[in-house]
Amino acid sequence: MRRNNQKSKWLLPIIIACILFVSQPGRLAIAQARDKTGAVRQDSLNFLWNFAGASRVKSGVKVSFFAKDITLRTGTSLKFFFVPTSLCYIYLFVQTSQGKIELLIPSDEKEIGKPVEPNKMLTYPGADGWTGLDTVTGKETFYFLVSGSPLSSIEDAYLKMNSSPSNSSRSREKLFASNMRSMLKKSLMRHVVIAVNPAEMGGSVRGFRETLPVNPKEIDFQRVVTSDLFAKKIVIEHIR
Repeated sequence: MRRNNQKSKWLLPIIIACILFVSQPGRLAIAQARDKTGAVRQDSLNFLWNFAGASRVKSGVKVSFFAKDITLRTGTSLKFFFVPTSLCYIYLFVQTSQGKIELLIPSDEKEIGKPVEPNKMLTYPGADGWTGLDTVTGKETFYFLVSGSPLSSIEDAYLKMNSSPSNSSRSREKLFASNMRSMLKKSLMRHVVIAVNPAEMGGSVRGFRETLPVNPKEIDFQRVVTSDLFAKKIVIEHIR
């Protein structure tokens, strides 16, 4: 009889926890985020993001959302979506198939080091525009960084790389690449990713649309919760 009472004592909290997990999975996951030592982490960065690839088909537009390496064909349109819900600094770089490194966000180098406005969607390209994969095939590598404070090492490495004489550009590029690897390593396994309105088939392709998505309600966002830094590398294998 005593053993049954003990089971009852623990059964009710377990049932309540299961109900909370089903009804509020995102909130529960955030509350339980821990660092490598097992201690509960005090998260300061919270944002939504995703990449979209769109191609024209007879029935309209086929849209794919992806947050990892992917193979896309010439003519595919691309757009990056980002919505911060906390004060942060965002950087989006691309290394083209020709090896050139470009800063996409912020779009103006004068805006480097300035925080982005919370609760407002930021995109690349801006407004309703989309950018397309041209006829030059190869790997397009995107580097996406979000931080609670300005990333001065990345900023300095990028600005020096662009302002350096041509005979020293290679060393500047190596400095930039070294800083980027450091950011990626620092960010590894330090964040929690939660799917928001996850798409079918593991978030690969949601389906067909008549027009390109521009409204936040049309975006299959990934929510990221982390303490101070999020760094992501996405490689697009561009084929014909």
